[in-house]
Amino acid sequence: MPTRTVKAIILLNIVLIMMTAVWILVGVIRGLSALEMWYNYTYVTLNIGTLILNLLLIRS
Repeated sequence: MPTRTVKAIILLNIVLIMMTAVWILVGVIRGLSALEMWYNYTYVTLNIGTLILNLLLIRS
């Protein structure tokens, strides 16, 4: 049975993935400038890093 910490991390990962998906969809729908595109890629890269670190925390 997962601990409360593991459940919280999983829930936060799901929220983070949904926020990233909405952010990308809004950016694609309304059009992007070069600066916004760079910001989106940075945002997604940081989110992926966070997800990986969270998964490592769960496994340890």
